[in-house]
Amino acid sequence: MKNLLVALLITGVLGGMSAGQAQANTTVEQEQKLNQELEIECETGSYGQSSTCKARGEQTGEQSQKVVVRDRVLGKTHAPVDTALDAQTMLSVAGVLVTGAGSYALKRKVA
Repeated sequence: MKNLLVALLITGVLGGMSAGQAQANTTVEQEQKLNQELEIECETGSYGQSSTCKARGEQTGEQSQKVVVRDRVLGKTHAPVDTALDAQTMLSVAGVLVTGAGSYALKRKVA
């Protein structure tokens, strides 16, 4: 019986705690610039039998990314999600727990 009371006490304490949303002020900024230049020169021999091609190319890319969480720059983001149960669901859970505990206590006393 003591184990049941301890379990009910722990369940009551954990169930009665109010859940809150994780605190995060997140700002994400990202910029990309890509440039590509390609020049191809081909020379074809007689009757298209032989050809010689030369290609020159240049590619440049720039990327900047800034993530600010609580005024500090970090590499990862956290999107807060509200996962708390509403009051009606918590009351339903409490009712099921009380009913189950009561039936268990009655069974132990009767048997």
